[in-house]
Amino acid sequence: PAGADPAAATSLQGLPTQDLPAAAVGAATELPSFDQAASAQQARKLSLQRRETALRSAVVALAKKQIGDRYIAGRSGPTSFDCSGLTKYVFAKVLGKSLPHYSRTQYSRVKHIPLKTAEPGDLVFYFRGGAHHVGIYVGGGRMVHAANPRRGVVLGSIGGPWYARSFTGIGRLIADA
Repeated sequence: PAGADPAAATSLQGLPTQDLPAAAVGAATELPSFDQAASAQQARKLSLQRRETALRSAVVALAKKQIGDRYIAGRSGPTSFDCSGLTKYVFAKVLGKSLPHYSRTQYSRVKHIPLKTAEPGDLVFYFRGGAHHVGIYVGGGRMVHAANPRRGVVLGSIGGPWYARSFTGIGRLIADA
């Protein structure tokens, strides 16, 4: 502005402030620095990662709580399940997500990911040879699933003899942070 002392003016990012309106200079000096913005972004990302980890842990915990429950075709809990009924029940209770009661339809609604990136809480699908089955991955190559009427809900390997031949893929419902 006219009459401003150029020697007294400071610069923002190398720009002379005497050429800026006073409101702009004040607003610009109140903006967070790049470091502050990056720190805030990192804090949000960490918060999302913690939330995702908590959700995954809750899915696994509830699935494991069902171990020993009976297998009954067409059931989705709370004390008896078929395979897709178990996943439907767990994800409804933990995430409030409504899944269909059919494994092939569940498979169509998940994000398909490589086996090497599977995390606890992801879904494991089996379809080959006319089979249709789904379980909840709990880590370490294991899943909780409603196996059959004889065994009920069990903790088992994702790669047993039948499972290795029938493996279709991994599906993710819990979003990446």
